[in-house]
Amino acid sequence: EQFSLDAEEQKLFGRLLYEQGGWSCPSWPREWGGPGWSYQKQYLFERELALGYAPRLSQFGPLMLGPALIEYGTEDQKRQHLPGILKSEILWCQGYSELNSGSDLASLRCHAEREEDEYIINGTKIWTSDAHFSDWLFGLFRTDSSGKKQYGITVLLLNLKTPGIEVQP
Repeated sequence: EQFSLDAEEQKLFGRLLYEQGGWSCPSWPREWGGPGWSYQKQYLFERELALGYAPRLSQFGPLMLGPALIEYGTEDQKRQHLPGILKSEILWCQGYSELNSGSDLASLRCHAEREEDEYIINGTKIWTSDAHFSDWLFGLFRTDSSGKKQYGITVLLLNLKTPGIEVQP
């Protein structure tokens, strides 16, 4: 059975894997610091971790956000966020769920309004696994309510140290 780590242990484990050749992000291509492994090698690596009772890899930064940024992020976003994920210096959590929404993303009510180069967010996210020891959150927010409920949803990246953000374990 695998176990979870606190923030400092997760960063240490990730850094040790990174130092082996980008193993902290097994799905990443070489050009972004990953090992460039095939799906089969990724599977074998994660299986060996499990068989060895090693901690689970952090799923949010390395396995969810990183690949999305590699594929769709701006060059500035990639430069800002990918090195910290790869080296396990920055821990991430996801902010999707809201009270009375569950996995129904069309019902999101946490609203983000753009003001110049920033968004003002009003609302609450719940069930944000690992938020209590994460540095950043990637979340889904309603930015437009004029059309179908399935549209007008935007992914935003939030530094959890931003004034006005409250995290509770």
